[in-house]
Amino acid sequence: MEGLGCPVEESEDDFFKQIDRLAVALEDDDMVSLVITPGIIWDHTEEGFKKCRVYSDKYGIPMTMHTI
Repeated sequence: MEGLGCPVEESEDDFFKQIDRLAVALEDDDMVSLVITPGIIWDHTEEGFKKCRVYSDKYGIPMTMHTI
């Protein structure tokens, strides 16, 4: 079946570049909140998950993840 699946592939570096971009762009926006939400356990390496915590602390934004 054509058209199924996700057409966008994002690397860990892409993910963190987007956080940098969005954190700065939304810094003064009272209507939009940014939350770091790695999707599933195989989305990132162990270092990538640790980096999520670093970015959360760096920008003072929450981090959440579904575990089930």
